[in-house]
Amino acid sequence: MNAVSEELSRQVYQCMDKIGYSPDMVKYRRQKYRQRDELKNRQRSGVTSYKVGSKGEGFTSYNESDHDRMYIDNNLVGVTSRDDSIGTTSKSDYVFDMMSDQCHPGHYKLKLFQKGTPAVKYVEDSLVVCNGEYYMSSEIFVQNLQSIPRYSGNYQGWERRQRTGPAIPAARGLYCRDDVQAIRCPSQRNLLATWAKRPREHGWPPANLIRDVISTEAQLVPVGCKGSASRKMEWRLCFNTGELKLTDDFNEVQYKLYILLKMINKELLIPISPDLSSYMFKNIVLWLVERNPPTIFKADRFLGLMETALQMFYDAVCHDKLVYYMIKGRNLLFGRLTHKDALKKKLEELQLDGPKVVFQCKKLRKALKTDPESLKASCARRDELERLQLDMGIIWADVWKPDMKDWDMNARVREMENYRQVTYRQYHIAIPEWERLATSGSGGTILLPEIPELKQEDQARLYTSYRKQAREIYDIVVPFWKIDRGIEVDVEIKERVIELLAALHLTIELMLS
Repeated sequence: MNAVSEELSRQVYQCMDKIGYSPDMVKYRRQKYRQRDELKNRQRSGVTSYKVGSKGEGFTSYNESDHDRMYIDNNLVGVTSRDDSIGTTSKSDYVFDMMSDQCHPGHYKLKLFQKGTPAVKYVEDSLVVCNGEYYMSSEIFVQNLQSIPRYSGNYQGWERRQRTGPAIPAARGLYCRDDVQAIRCPSQRNLLATWAKRPREHGWPPANLIRDVISTEAQLVPVGCKGSASRKMEWRLCFNTGELKLTDDFNEVQYKLYILLKMINKELLIPISPDLSSYMFKNIVLWLVERNPPTIFKADRFLGLMETALQMFYDAVCHDKLVYYMIKGRNLLFGRLTHKDALKKKLEELQLDGPKVVFQCKKLRKALKTDPESLKASCARRDELERLQLDMGIIWADVWKPDMKDWDMNARVREMENYRQVTYRQYHIAIPEWERLATSGSGGTILLPEIPELKQEDQARLYTSYRKQAREIYDIVVPFWKIDRGIEVDVEIKERVIELLAALHLTIELMLS
């Protein structure tokens, strides 16, 4: 790289600290999400849940992308060998043999070996007879899950969104979540034997990390391979918890490279080829880290690494093949490439742009053009706001019970002074004059923030959602304002205060996007 490119590399690399991707923020997210998982899992019976994807990795801010959560049913188990079930299952578990016949690598049909007790309705209703044997259909499994209140219709204010892959998506305001119900797979040592033993010239991952990964159970999620004739019966093998150990080991250059590639994919490539995913670029980075010496991962080579990664992806698109990092037989592009010629053309354009590609990423472009002092100040506000949000999540998880409704949880945490004080600090960061605006007879107009990228009707729908949420929590929240802040709220300005609450919550979530 020339001197100009090296200087731009350093600028972009450092700029990423100012827009939510500093090592401290990544570490804080990981710590808080995992602490929250641990607290809630103590209260659960039969299910273990983890924050996965970019949130679990700590690589995205609170509302920047969907919250991916995996719910692992501890009493459903898939194995490649009966030996794998010894010591990992009980007589009350449903146990399935993983059958790979006529499936794309990394996908399996699940043949029932042992019925669980007591019977689970959504599992029993997902069993299909094929050639005299019972198999569990992934498609019917997800359909049956959607009859459970938590996954069906509008539940506690959550609006169901169009299903994507194995996930059942929902949204409440700007907060979007993707819930995936998975089953255990304790056969990871067999499945990862080739991965664990393959030669690695540059020593990554190191032996101790490989041992950690293969000691971590895999999961099977209810989605088949696109283009497969038996797609509705297939389940996809994944190593979410094992892969978290690998991304935890990325150094700062490596994880920032992954984040930059995610931005490029989201803003420049997915609009052309909608079936692309950030997971493909995670695999590009994993291959890049394994195949290269650690000395190349330097700040002044940051954009050169971006160009290398984009070239790797271009080559994969040209050959219709991107090899899955964990299982070489699986092709991540199989059935996923749409508008291939247009995608190739766009990737060629990005190659010609070289390091200047970063200026096509809205968030980076805006930050790079912002006055350094202003950027530093906005960074401090944004990071503090997110830390407070994550802290609130811990308080919430500490009192959470599986059968509690969201409204009851809201009422309970608002009784806790530490939770309320965190909320007030968030309010002050979002709208510094909020206390004055909440006072009877105060002047000033309360306006909900505009979201230019949304269509007018979508923005109106979003405003309605936040106003509804504000109205629901008004009687829980406002009485404490007098106790904690000395704010008197008269009945005649109730509608004004509801508008203020809606504006506060929407502003906070926008700042965390």
